Amino acid sequence: NEKKEERVRYSHECIENQIRSLGDAAYAMRDSETAISAYRLARDDFKSDRAHKHLGAANEMLARSLWTIAKETTEITNSEERQLRRDAIQAADASTAGLAATAREEA
Repeated sequence: NEKKEERVRYSHECIENQIRSLGDAAYAMRDSETAISAYRLARDDFKSDRAHKHLGAANEMLARSLWTIAKETTEITNSEERQLRRDAIQAADASTAGLAATAREEA
């Protein structure tokens, strides 16, 4: 059963979830740059494994981290801020697409 395989593949001990947890901890500590790096790394692993639910969740937190850094960082130019916001919107769109793919697979 493919659905069951995905749950087993990403146990708490696996590197993908450890990287995701690193991103979550960094986000909680307001270290957006570390969070962004961790979420991007986890996202790429989830994408290559076609794990849409995990991919959607990683993209959601990537979007939140990008938006946070764009909103709170005072040392960036207006064009850098606009690019961060565009990246955040793209990550949010990718999150929605990943979660929609999960819903289609489970239907």
